[in-house]
Amino acid sequence: KPGQNTLTITLTAPDGTTRTQTVTVTSAGKNPLQVSVEPQSGVAPLTTRFTPTLNNGRALQRIDADANGDGTTDLTITDPTQPIEYHYAAPGVYRPRITATDSQGQTYTQTLVVVVQDPQKMDQFFTAIWNGMNNALKGGDVNAAVRYLNESARRKYQPVFQALLPRMGEIVASYSPLYRLSVTENIGEYAIQRPHNGGSRVYLVYFLKDADGVWRVDGM
Repeated sequence: KPGQNTLTITLTAPDGTTRTQTVTVTSAGKNPLQVSVEPQSGVAPLTTRFTPTLNNGRALQRIDADANGDGTTDLTITDPTQPIEYHYAAPGVYRPRITATDSQGQTYTQTLVVVVQDPQKMDQFFTAIWNGMNNALKGGDVNAAVRYLNESARRKYQPVFQALLPRMGEIVASYSPLYRLSVTENIGEYAIQRPHNGGSRVYLVYFLKDADGVWRVDGM
């Protein structure tokens, strides 16, 4: 809305504790140019697609995209139906700036944020979640272990953990380290190997970003 807008931001830790801060943002009003970006975050290398639209009834004539936010135009499009894609090779927080020119020569600009994660750091992040759950199970603390699971996984696995608790030490010791299959904006897909009948079997492990922004184990 035009004028001052009060935003309340709440950060939630995996153990459920929260921290809240309120900030005020001043707006000049709604921008006729609306740009969506998909995906808005992911691991490097990341290819995103920008989709600009005008909500003032005028046609798009030209689009200039400074996709990495360094002040230099990276792409110029004169066909509004042509996809606007950009490949981010390196991790970082980018602020792409999209400028659209309408059929009457009027220009509009919108700045977005694209977050490109370092794949090795994401591996460390998910491994910490996975190890936290398994270390709690090895220590005999099922309640601590299920804090690393989302609600649906908790209902499914808590009774399994309880039944297997006397053997969890040897079960956890039989896992290979996690290895990454894919990481998208809200889903991390990893795998582990475990010995089985003289060979090995691969098991998939899924991490899901919950509505509160916290990554938790969703399935395994």
